[in-house]
Amino acid sequence: MRGQNLVMVVDPTTRTAKWHQTGPWIRQHDPEFGPDGKISISNNNTYVSAYTWHGKTRLDVPRDTNIMVIDPVTRETEIVFGSKPGQEMLSVIRGQHELLDDNRVLITEFDAGRVLEIDGTGNVIWGYVNKHDEEFVGEVANAKLYPLSYFETDWKECAQ
Repeated sequence: MRGQNLVMVVDPTTRTAKWHQTGPWIRQHDPEFGPDGKISISNNNTYVSAYTWHGKTRLDVPRDTNIMVIDPVTRETEIVFGSKPGQEMLSVIRGQHELLDDNRVLITEFDAGRVLEIDGTGNVIWGYVNKHDEEFVGEVANAKLYPLSYFETDWKECAQ
């Protein structure tokens, strides 16, 4: 459905479409239901033609990837991050987002090798760039936040 710019909700029992919509997103993926019933989407908002034949991102492609939310009842959409000055992103392929507590969102921007967390108003809480050198970044396919308690492990037990 990504190639058709289509988002669909399917009943898992009957396997019938309960809701669907094409666009305004382009090559979207990673839909998530929010606690309010809205659907958030990673919107690449560009086609694979943004890459040159050898896999590099063309510099003339607008950095316009965003995270979009749609209300499936009213079909109203809202961009929660990206497509605004200071929020430029580009993930021609891949990229993802994860809804967190307190209206925060974890965003992975594949082409820029970047991970960031935003608050409910779109402000960046923190960011990380997987910088290789002054010219290159390493792509980041996904990211995950772990609670601090995850690291409170008796590592001596692991050695046994």
